[in-house]
Amino acid sequence: DATEPSRGDFTFQNADVIAQLAKTDGQLLRGHNCVWHEQLPSWVSSGNFNAATLSSILTTHCSTLVGRYKGQ
Repeated sequence: DATEPSRGDFTFQNADVIAQLAKTDGQLLRGHNCVWHEQLPSWVSSGNFNAATLSSILTTHCSTLVGRYKGQ
């Protein structure tokens, strides 16, 4: 929910601060899980999505998140 508080609405302000700090300090940015079962936003856990839709949501979320910081 920190980076996608509602479906398709991505917010990177806090993550960008961390990425910029790493860049400023000459460090590589290392990622962690894009999705964690105990930290799902409510719109996902209460969405009642079918498997195909949920797979699409996860693919979009992960590719958007990883794509933003690719190469950093």
